[in-house]
Amino acid sequence: MSDSPHPSPTRGRSRPGSPVRLGILVVVLAIVIYLLTAHWLHVADALPYVFVAAMLVMHLFGHGGHGGHGGHGGHGGDLQERGAGDVR
Repeated sequence: MSDSPHPSPTRGRSRPGSPVRLGILVVVLAIVIYLLTAHWLHVADALPYVFVAAMLVMHLFGHGGHGGHGGHGGHGGDLQERGAGDVR
């Protein structure tokens, strides 16, 4: 335990330009380049599944910005919001 009452915010974290982060980035980039050059056919075969999975994930987690499916904030259009017989 530390003697100071306020723990250091950088303790245990690497800075954005640290050599560890740069090394991890270089290794990940090398792996991606290797997969794209040596195994292009396998990557190309998996692309349709990656796109479908990406669409599912974006749909599930992308609705947080506007309040989900129920909170459109009175932007009109829906029959449920204004009633079936209401004419504007």
